[in-house]
Amino acid sequence: ILSTFICAILSDKPVSGFDVIKDILPFGKYWYFDAYAIVFLLMPILNFVLRRMSPVLLRLMIAAAIVVCYFLPTSGYNFVWLTGLYMVGGAVALLDQNADNCKKKTDWYLYVYILTVVAAWLVKICIEYAAMGRGAAIPDAAYLIKNTSPMMLLAALGLLRYFSGRSFSANVGRCIKWLSPLAFGVYLVHTEPHVWKLLEDRFAAFATYHPGLLMLAVLGTAFAIWAACLAVDFLRLWIFERLHLLDICKTTEEKIRGWLCSVRKK
Repeated sequence: ILSTFICAILSDKPVSGFDVIKDILPFGKYWYFDAYAIVFLLMPILNFVLRRMSPVLLRLMIAAAIVVCYFLPTSGYNFVWLTGLYMVGGAVALLDQNADNCKKKTDWYLYVYILTVVAAWLVKICIEYAAMGRGAAIPDAAYLIKNTSPMMLLAALGLLRYFSGRSFSANVGRCIKWLSPLAFGVYLVHTEPHVWKLLEDRFAAFATYHPGLLMLAVLGTAFAIWAACLAVDFLRLWIFERLHLLDICKTTEEKIRGWLCSVRKK
């Protein structure tokens, strides 16, 4: 809703009342909101299931979720994929809690991240160059570096495990806690359909710039978009805090979890 309101002011394309209604509804606008709306409704049940799994079952569940999300026809940008990622993240967090020493050395996970990213790019480049050398059509090797690639999942898990073993000062910790949800909001805001249309073809003139100026223009524009989207999501977070929406969600989840426990006992 915030992004639609801002785009209505900045864009020369009109925003209708139907657009506002679509913003209020969680479906039919953008794949992430469609998928997350379903995952959000399932979260109490997913959390209930995760907390009752043994470490062995958690590891098996991670393997099963990876197979379902990345190697079956269900893979892609949908609620099945997002639910699988939620289960993988929750399982990793619970395995950390169950470990005898959660702060064990995790430095080597950084190398997992670096090697995975480098390998994905090298394989992509090699496939494309091999196809060009044969004069064949260039395959879509970009799959290796997309969000839905198993390589990117491995890279993400490497970063997650690496930083889970890091220690930060209180001030840095507060900064990370404050910026983390806002940083993800930058992705959601700048890929929102209205914002995407607002930015579309706005920077085509960059192609005529000198390489040095082009680099500065691209980096400066990226920073400006990041800062603007961060400000929009900060406003969203401020509204959420004033309405106590996070507290309401936690209370609702606790009530559903209590209901599930009572059903399980019966």
